[in-house]
Amino acid sequence: ASLACAAKLAQAGYQVTIFEAAEKAGGVLTYGITPARLPQHVVDFDIKTVKDLGVKFVFGTKVGEDITIDELKKAGFKAFFIGAGLWSSKVPDIPGKDLKGVTSAIDFLKAARESKGAFDPGKTVVVIGGGDVAMDCATTAKLLGADVKIYYRRTLEEAPANMTEIQYATSLGIPITTNFAPKEILGKGKVEFAVFKGRDGVSEAKVAADTVIFAIGQAPEDMTKIAPVKITEKGTIAANAKGKTNVAGIFAAGDVVNGGKTVVEAVAAGKEAAAEIIAYLTKKEGVK
Repeated sequence: ASLACAAKLAQAGYQVTIFEAAEKAGGVLTYGITPARLPQHVVDFDIKTVKDLGVKFVFGTKVGEDITIDELKKAGFKAFFIGAGLWSSKVPDIPGKDLKGVTSAIDFLKAARESKGAFDPGKTVVVIGGGDVAMDCATTAKLLGADVKIYYRRTLEEAPANMTEIQYATSLGIPITTNFAPKEILGKGKVEFAVFKGRDGVSEAKVAADTVIFAIGQAPEDMTKIAPVKITEKGTIAANAKGKTNVAGIFAAGDVVNGGKTVVEAVAAGKEAAAEIIAYLTKKEGVK
Protein backbone atom coordinates (compact mmCIF):
# COMPACT_ATOMS: atom_id res chain seq x y z
CA ALA A 1 0.00 0.00 0.00
CA SER A 2 2.79 2.42 0.92
CA LEU A 3 4.83 1.71 -2.21
CA ALA A 4 1.77 2.14 -4.43
CA CYS A 5 0.79 5.36 -2.69
CA ALA A 6 4.32 6.75 -2.93
CA ALA A 7 4.62 5.84 -6.61
CA LYS A 8 1.38 7.59 -7.58
CA LEU A 9 2.30 10.71 -5.61
CA ALA A 10 5.77 10.81 -7.20
CA GLN A 11 4.27 10.41 -10.67
CA ALA A 12 2.08 13.43 -9.90
CA GLY A 13 5.18 15.48 -9.12
CA TYR A 14 5.22 15.37 -5.32
CA GLN A 15 8.34 14.83 -3.23
CA VAL A 16 7.83 11.64 -1.24
CA THR A 17 9.81 10.05 1.59
CA ILE A 18 9.11 6.59 2.98
CA PHE A 19 10.13 5.97 6.60
CA GLU A 20 10.72 2.25 7.12
CA ALA A 21 11.36 0.61 10.49
CA ALA A 22 13.12 -2.39 8.91
CA GLU A 23 16.42 -2.53 7.04
CA LYS A 24 14.77 -3.23 3.68
CA ALA A 25 11.72 -1.96 1.85
CA GLY A 26 8.75 -4.09 0.86
CA GLY A 27 7.08 -4.86 4.17
CA VAL A 28 5.29 -8.21 4.08
CA LEU A 29 6.42 -8.71 0.47
CA THR A 30 10.02 -8.83 1.66
CA TYR A 31 9.59 -10.38 5.09
CA GLY A 32 6.35 -12.34 5.19
CA ILE A 33 5.80 -14.21 1.93
CA THR A 34 7.76 -17.34 1.01
CA PRO A 35 10.19 -16.98 -1.92
CA ALA A 36 8.46 -19.89 -3.69
CA ARG A 37 5.36 -17.71 -3.90
CA LEU A 38 7.08 -14.35 -4.43
CA PRO A 39 10.81 -14.34 -5.36
CA GLN A 40 12.78 -11.46 -3.86
CA HIS A 41 14.05 -10.28 -7.24
CA VAL A 42 10.45 -9.48 -8.21
CA VAL A 43 10.00 -7.39 -5.06
CA ASP A 44 13.38 -5.69 -5.61
CA PHE A 45 12.36 -4.74 -9.15
CA ASP A 46 9.20 -3.05 -7.90
CA ILE A 47 11.12 -1.22 -5.16
CA LYS A 48 13.70 -0.01 -7.69
CA THR A 49 10.87 1.24 -9.90
CA VAL A 50 9.56 3.33 -7.01
CA LYS A 51 13.06 4.63 -6.21
CA ASP A 52 13.57 5.57 -9.85
CA LEU A 53 10.51 7.81 -9.58
CA GLY A 54 12.45 9.87 -7.03
CA VAL A 55 10.96 8.46 -3.83
CA LYS A 56 13.41 8.63 -0.93
CA PHE A 57 13.72 5.85 1.65
CA VAL A 58 14.80 6.26 5.27
CA PHE A 59 15.45 2.84 6.82
CA GLY A 60 15.71 1.79 10.44
CA THR A 61 13.41 4.61 11.47
CA LYS A 62 10.11 3.96 13.24
CA VAL A 63 7.74 6.90 13.19
CA GLY A 64 6.31 7.41 16.65
CA GLU A 65 9.48 6.18 18.33
CA ASP A 66 12.58 7.35 16.46
CA ILE A 67 10.87 10.41 15.04
CA THR A 68 7.44 12.00 15.52
CA ILE A 69 4.81 13.40 13.19
CA ASP A 70 5.29 16.83 14.79
CA GLU A 71 9.01 16.71 14.03
CA LEU A 72 8.26 15.72 10.44
CA LYS A 73 5.80 18.60 10.12
CA LYS A 74 8.51 21.00 11.31
CA ALA A 75 10.79 19.46 8.67
CA GLY A 76 8.29 20.48 5.99
CA PHE A 77 6.13 17.43 5.39
CA LYS A 78 2.54 18.38 4.54
CA ALA A 79 0.63 15.07 4.49
CA PHE A 80 1.17 11.61 5.94
CA PHE A 81 0.24 8.10 4.86
CA ILE A 82 0.29 5.17 7.28
CA GLY A 83 0.75 1.77 5.67
CA ALA A 84 2.37 -0.01 8.59
CA GLY A 85 0.76 -3.42 8.05
CA LEU A 86 0.18 -6.10 10.68
CA TRP A 87 3.35 -6.92 12.63
CA SER A 88 1.96 -7.84 16.04
CA SER A 89 1.28 -11.58 16.24
CA LYS A 90 -1.72 -13.12 17.93
CA VAL A 91 -0.68 -15.77 20.47
CA PRO A 92 -3.19 -17.42 22.83
CA ASP A 93 -2.61 -16.93 26.53
CA ILE A 94 -1.78 -20.54 27.39
CA PRO A 95 0.88 -22.08 29.67
CA GLY A 96 4.26 -22.45 27.99
CA LYS A 97 3.74 -19.83 25.31
CA ASP A 98 7.04 -18.15 26.27
CA LEU A 99 9.18 -21.29 26.04
CA LYS A 100 12.15 -21.27 23.68
CA GLY A 101 11.11 -22.73 20.36
CA VAL A 102 7.65 -21.17 20.41
CA THR A 103 7.36 -18.50 17.74
CA SER A 104 4.89 -16.59 15.60
CA ALA A 105 4.29 -17.07 11.90
CA ILE A 106 5.61 -13.66 10.93
CA ASP A 107 8.83 -14.11 12.93
CA PHE A 108 9.34 -17.61 11.52
CA LEU A 109 8.79 -16.59 7.90
CA LYS A 110 10.98 -13.51 8.29
CA ALA A 111 13.86 -15.55 9.75
CA ALA A 112 13.48 -18.23 7.08
CA ARG A 113 13.39 -15.73 4.23
CA GLU A 114 16.36 -13.71 5.42
CA SER A 115 18.51 -16.84 5.81
CA LYS A 116 18.37 -17.68 2.08
CA GLY A 117 17.88 -21.38 2.79
CA ALA A 118 20.28 -21.67 5.74
CA PHE A 119 17.59 -21.45 8.42
CA ASP A 120 17.11 -24.41 10.78
CA PRO A 121 13.38 -24.75 11.56
CA GLY A 122 13.91 -27.62 14.02
CA LYS A 123 13.48 -31.36 13.52
CA THR A 124 9.82 -31.58 14.53
CA VAL A 125 7.59 -28.60 13.82
CA VAL A 126 3.97 -28.09 14.83
CA VAL A 127 2.09 -25.31 13.05
CA ILE A 128 -1.10 -24.07 14.71
CA GLY A 129 -3.61 -22.45 12.39
CA GLY A 130 -5.70 -22.99 9.28
CA GLY A 131 -5.02 -20.01 7.05
CA ASP A 132 -2.72 -19.40 4.09
CA VAL A 133 0.01 -18.16 6.44
CA ALA A 134 -0.15 -21.42 8.40
CA MET A 135 0.27 -23.34 5.14
CA ASP A 136 3.22 -21.10 4.21
CA CYS A 137 4.90 -21.83 7.55
CA ALA A 138 4.30 -25.56 7.23
CA THR A 139 5.54 -25.87 3.66
CA THR A 140 8.56 -23.67 4.39
CA ALA A 141 9.55 -25.82 7.37
CA LYS A 142 8.99 -28.99 5.34
CA LEU A 143 11.12 -27.81 2.44
CA LEU A 144 13.85 -26.94 4.94
CA GLY A 145 13.88 -30.57 6.10
CA ALA A 146 11.60 -30.63 9.14
CA ASP A 147 8.97 -33.17 10.09
CA VAL A 148 5.85 -30.97 10.10
CA LYS A 149 2.30 -31.31 11.42
CA ILE A 150 -0.57 -28.81 11.24
CA TYR A 151 -3.23 -28.52 13.94
CA TYR A 152 -6.38 -26.46 13.44
CA ARG A 153 -9.21 -25.82 15.91
CA ARG A 154 -12.05 -26.12 13.41
CA THR A 155 -12.91 -28.34 10.44
CA LEU A 156 -11.07 -28.24 7.13
CA GLU A 157 -14.21 -26.80 5.52
CA GLU A 158 -14.04 -23.90 7.98
CA ALA A 159 -10.34 -23.24 7.40
CA PRO A 160 -9.72 -19.82 5.82
CA ALA A 161 -6.81 -21.12 3.70
CA ASN A 162 -7.22 -21.38 -0.03
CA MET A 163 -7.86 -25.01 -0.97
CA THR A 164 -4.94 -24.89 -3.40
CA GLU A 165 -2.62 -24.06 -0.50
CA ILE A 166 -4.07 -26.87 1.61
CA GLN A 167 -3.61 -29.33 -1.24
CA TYR A 168 -0.01 -28.19 -1.73
CA ALA A 169 0.76 -28.76 1.95
CA THR A 170 -0.78 -32.23 1.96
CA SER A 171 1.01 -33.09 -1.31
CA LEU A 172 4.27 -32.59 0.58
CA GLY A 173 3.13 -35.16 3.13
CA ILE A 174 2.12 -32.67 5.83
CA PRO A 175 -0.77 -34.05 7.91
CA ILE A 176 -3.53 -31.67 8.99
CA THR A 177 -5.36 -32.52 12.21
CA THR A 178 -8.60 -30.62 12.67
CA ASN A 179 -10.91 -29.91 15.62
CA PHE A 180 -8.03 -29.55 18.08
CA ALA A 181 -7.16 -26.23 19.77
CA PRO A 182 -3.92 -25.53 21.68
CA LYS A 183 -4.18 -26.10 25.43
CA GLU A 184 -0.57 -25.74 26.65
CA ILE A 185 3.06 -26.02 25.62
CA LEU A 186 5.28 -28.30 27.71
CA GLY A 187 9.04 -28.24 28.17
CA LYS A 188 11.89 -27.39 30.50
CA GLY A 189 13.14 -24.07 29.18
CA LYS A 190 12.54 -25.24 25.62
CA VAL A 191 9.42 -26.65 24.01
CA GLU A 192 9.12 -30.44 24.04
CA PHE A 193 5.41 -31.05 23.53
CA ALA A 194 2.31 -29.24 22.35
CA VAL A 195 -0.93 -30.29 24.03
CA PHE A 196 -4.27 -29.87 22.28
CA LYS A 197 -7.85 -30.09 23.49
CA GLY A 198 -10.44 -31.65 21.20
CA ARG A 199 -13.48 -29.73 20.06
CA ASP A 200 -15.63 -32.45 21.58
CA GLY A 201 -14.47 -31.35 25.03
CA VAL A 202 -13.08 -34.79 25.85
CA SER A 203 -10.25 -35.69 23.47
CA GLU A 204 -6.66 -34.55 23.95
CA ALA A 205 -3.51 -34.82 21.86
CA LYS A 206 0.07 -34.56 23.08
CA VAL A 207 2.46 -33.95 20.21
CA ALA A 208 6.26 -33.97 20.35
CA ALA A 209 7.83 -30.81 18.94
CA ASP A 210 10.95 -28.70 19.21
CA THR A 211 9.34 -25.81 17.32
CA VAL A 212 5.77 -24.57 17.68
CA ILE A 213 4.55 -21.90 15.28
CA PHE A 214 1.40 -19.92 16.03
CA ALA A 215 -0.17 -18.88 12.72
CA ILE A 216 -3.52 -17.69 14.02
CA GLY A 217 -3.44 -14.15 12.72
CA GLN A 218 -1.67 -10.82 12.98
CA ALA A 219 -2.73 -7.48 14.36
CA PRO A 220 -1.38 -3.93 14.04
CA GLU A 221 0.99 -2.47 16.58
CA ASP A 222 -0.34 0.52 18.53
CA MET A 223 -0.96 3.05 15.77
CA THR A 224 -1.80 5.83 18.23
CA LYS A 225 1.94 6.06 18.89
CA ILE A 226 2.23 7.46 15.38
CA ALA A 227 -0.76 9.80 15.44
CA PRO A 228 -4.03 10.30 17.38
CA VAL A 229 -6.01 8.36 14.78
CA LYS A 230 -9.25 6.58 15.61
CA ILE A 231 -8.75 2.85 16.18
CA THR A 232 -11.29 0.05 15.67
CA GLU A 233 -11.98 -2.76 18.14
CA LYS A 234 -9.49 -4.92 16.21
CA GLY A 235 -6.75 -2.32 16.58
CA THR A 236 -6.85 -1.31 12.93
CA ILE A 237 -7.01 2.32 11.84
CA ALA A 238 -10.51 3.61 11.14
CA ALA A 239 -10.31 5.10 7.65
CA ASN A 240 -12.78 5.42 4.79
CA ALA A 241 -12.44 3.83 1.33
CA LYS A 242 -10.24 6.71 0.22
CA GLY A 243 -7.87 6.43 3.17
CA LYS A 244 -9.06 9.43 5.17
CA THR A 245 -8.70 9.15 8.94
CA ASN A 246 -10.24 11.34 11.64
CA VAL A 247 -7.09 13.49 11.65
CA ALA A 248 -6.71 16.06 8.88
CA GLY A 249 -3.67 15.41 6.72
CA ILE A 250 -3.20 11.82 7.90
CA PHE A 251 -4.24 8.96 5.65
CA ALA A 252 -4.01 5.17 5.95
CA ALA A 253 -4.67 2.07 3.87
CA GLY A 254 -3.72 -1.55 3.35
CA ASP A 255 -3.61 -4.24 6.02
CA VAL A 256 -3.44 -1.69 8.84
CA VAL A 257 -6.95 -0.63 7.81
CA ASN A 258 -8.57 -3.73 6.27
CA GLY A 259 -7.15 -6.20 8.78
CA GLY A 260 -5.18 -8.20 6.23
CA LYS A 261 -6.33 -8.98 2.70
CA THR A 262 -4.48 -9.44 -0.59
CA VAL A 263 -1.50 -7.56 -2.02
CA VAL A 264 -3.67 -6.48 -4.95
CA GLU A 265 -6.22 -4.91 -2.59
CA ALA A 266 -3.44 -3.14 -0.67
CA VAL A 267 -2.03 -1.70 -3.90
CA ALA A 268 -5.47 -0.48 -4.99
CA ALA A 269 -6.10 1.10 -1.58
CA GLY A 270 -2.71 2.81 -1.65
CA LYS A 271 -3.51 4.37 -5.01
CA GLU A 272 -6.92 5.55 -3.76
CA ALA A 273 -5.24 7.17 -0.77
CA ALA A 274 -2.70 8.89 -3.01
CA ALA A 275 -5.51 10.46 -5.04
CA GLU A 276 -7.13 11.67 -1.83
CA ILE A 277 -3.81 13.09 -0.58
CA ILE A 278 -3.40 15.00 -3.84
CA ALA A 279 -6.93 16.41 -3.49
CA TYR A 280 -6.22 17.37 0.13
CA LEU A 281 -2.95 19.17 -0.67
CA THR A 282 -4.41 20.92 -3.71
CA LYS A 283 -7.37 22.21 -1.70
CA LYS A 284 -5.30 23.09 1.37
CA GLU A 285 -2.46 25.08 -0.12
CA GLY A 286 -1.64 23.95 -3.61
CA VAL A 287 1.48 22.15 -2.41
CA LYS A 288 3.37 20.22 -5.09
